[in-house]
Amino acid sequence: MKTQIRKTQCPNGAKSGFESDIETFFSSTSTVTATGFFRLDSLFKDLEEIILQDFLKTNTVSSRLKILSAGCSDGREPYSLVMAIQQYLKDSHGIKPEVLACDVNRAIIDRAKCGIYRLRKYEKQKVRDYQSGLLFLTQDKVLVKDSIRKKVSFRVADILRLKSEETYHIAVCANLLFYFQKEYRTEILRKLSAMIRPNGYLYVESVGTKFMGNIGFYRIHPGAHFFRKRIFN
Repeated sequence: MKTQIRKTQCPNGAKSGFESDIETFFSSTSTVTATGFFRLDSLFKDLEEIILQDFLKTNTVSSRLKILSAGCSDGREPYSLVMAIQQYLKDSHGIKPEVLACDVNRAIIDRAKCGIYRLRKYEKQKVRDYQSGLLFLTQDKVLVKDSIRKKVSFRVADILRLKSEETYHIAVCANLLFYFQKEYRTEILRKLSAMIRPNGYLYVESVGTKFMGNIGFYRIHPGAHFFRKRIFN
């Protein structure tokens, strides 16, 4: 146990996610402050019931499932994505999730790399089905296991200036647009659209949904927050 915890010490003296959620909230300049393990029920329901099933139908064994987590905050969202995908796919399909997680706040990215968190009350219920990806250090403190952490690459980046040679099957920005002024929201969505593969998916909530038709996306079903990128002939 001591060896495993030592390996996850935070870089540059950063505090890990469990040390003070309140301190993190007030000191953070992160774009997105709302975060949590498996926080968005609609995201994970549609991911497992629709999107992963579609991916299995259209991709070969040993394919890479490329995901962008924009405004990833302290890392709980991208780690949740990997845990959900691995549990759904098991290892029998040979499909490997790879997540690029971005946030503008270097300090909070450093905390995300640590992978150590104090679970909030609601999170204890959420993680019950995904405990294979977590090591419980105490009753409410967890360490994200190496098998999950190695599938997430964290980067300090402004989404408007993000440069990536990759294109992604899925992008998740959830409430990201809420934190930007109106004049930037369409620009951000167009930026994300350019990074998503044809027939790929973008998850947005709140103010972002009303712009999706204008940039060539459609809801995967009524009320969904996942939108699919149209293919234009």
